[in-house]
Amino acid sequence: DWEAKSEVLEVDNTKFSVNRGNPGRLGIEEDAIENEGGVTIHLVRIWVINTSRNDHAYYDYSEYLNPGARNVRITITLSSNQRIYKDDNIVVRLVTERGNIASVSVRAD
Repeated sequence: DWEAKSEVLEVDNTKFSVNRGNPGRLGIEEDAIENEGGVTIHLVRIWVINTSRNDHAYYDYSEYLNPGARNVRITITLSSNQRIYKDDNIVVRLVTERGNIASVSVRAD
């Protein structure tokens, strides 16, 4: 639909971090995500995919971004089942309510 096509998420992968440990943490700095589209975006889910270990999990999330707005700081404690080790390759996927996805790749600290 028109609204889904009007969603434009711009992400700065330098502002994403995944820290190992039990539990690990996903950190997304303030202003890492910008709504460059013409409609309000509702972020509803964040996927953390460890491509080094063929492991993934999703985390429900809710934040609205008006056109031109940027995100607040996001910190997610990862599931204890999701093991993260130094230098693992991680893909973070941000999913909107309309089904659009923005992805970034980061290496675990």
